[in-house]
Amino acid sequence: MWARYNRAYDAAHLARIKKQTEDGDYDLRDYEVWWRDRQQLLESRGFSLPTRLRPGWIPSWTGTDLNPYFCEDSFRSLNLKTTYVTRTSDGAAVMLKKTEANTEESRIAQLFSTPERLKDSRNHCVPILDHFPDQTDPKIEIIAMPLLRRCDDPPFYFVDEVLDFVLQTLEGLVFMHEQGVAHRDCTGTNVMMDGNLLFPNGFHPLQQMSDPINLRLLQPLRRSDVSSVKYYFIDFGLSTYFEDNDTPRLVLGDVAQDHDVPELSCTVPYDPFPVDVFTLGNMYKKDFIDKHPSLEFLLPLAGAMTRQKPDERPSAHNALALFKKLLAQQRGYRKRWRLRGPRERTQQRIIEDLSCIRREVWYIAKALLSKAHWRNRL
Repeated sequence: MWARYNRAYDAAHLARIKKQTEDGDYDLRDYEVWWRDRQQLLESRGFSLPTRLRPGWIPSWTGTDLNPYFCEDSFRSLNLKTTYVTRTSDGAAVMLKKTEANTEESRIAQLFSTPERLKDSRNHCVPILDHFPDQTDPKIEIIAMPLLRRCDDPPFYFVDEVLDFVLQTLEGLVFMHEQGVAHRDCTGTNVMMDGNLLFPNGFHPLQQMSDPINLRLLQPLRRSDVSSVKYYFIDFGLSTYFEDNDTPRLVLGDVAQDHDVPELSCTVPYDPFPVDVFTLGNMYKKDFIDKHPSLEFLLPLAGAMTRQKPDERPSAHNALALFKKLLAQQRGYRKRWRLRGPRERTQQRIIEDLSCIRREVWYIAKALLSKAHWRNRL
């Protein structure tokens, strides 16, 4: 069945594929050539480029009836500054990013990747696996990071999955602020997830819902099916590091993805740390609470974090404390229930709720069996 779908439909389709290939529709773009020309440098650092970016590449569908849409080497990255590679030591997929050398972004990213800071479980800043200068342009540096995916891909399903996300991001913000770093753009697009546990056999770096080998559509595990996924803050391009605690913590700038932050300004200095609190709280409200009535108990948290006056917002530490307080007030089954949408049909709601009831019965049965086991041992 699969062999039939990954090939040209008919002679006309095959002719179109051949013409598109000959016309250069699948040729390397300039930003891909940049990576191809650094093959030797990358290999010396232990990284192997994908087939498409290797010197002398010939499209795998050339001279066949294969459909390029189903050929791994037809995909190109949509990000002009990144590419994925394979780490030759263990076969792990790694993301490389081209950045300016000796910038605040590079400095901050490496700050959180020191051995001591990596040991702290609250550190949710993307680890830098390697960094090295470009071979021809001293103004360019290449950094290597784990392959991550969007924090909401696959979608959240249970309430406790979102609660784990909120906990990790708040802990990460507390840790970041303790180090004197304000992220200044911690929106949902800058929080990524290590999805390896949800895809036991891996996923393709560019087509992330597809198998890395044959590109078939994957069915991921749910977050509740695994021990715990980890979320990471990425992209420190707007971040500021205050190395001296006695230095006034004020900045200028109105560039950010969240345009709701009231104090952003290019003329009036402001404290960037409350900006982080606002941005994270606004994400909780817009991306989760507004979409799922079962998360409305988090409204006091989001409301406090998004107060218009910066000095009325809680610090990251106090926001975390408020979250834990709200969490303690919730019954266990409400945390384990599914996320309900605002406009669910009755039939859909009944079916989904029955599934949750079965899950809850199984949870209670396991708890009772475990309690009986320990009672017998005593």
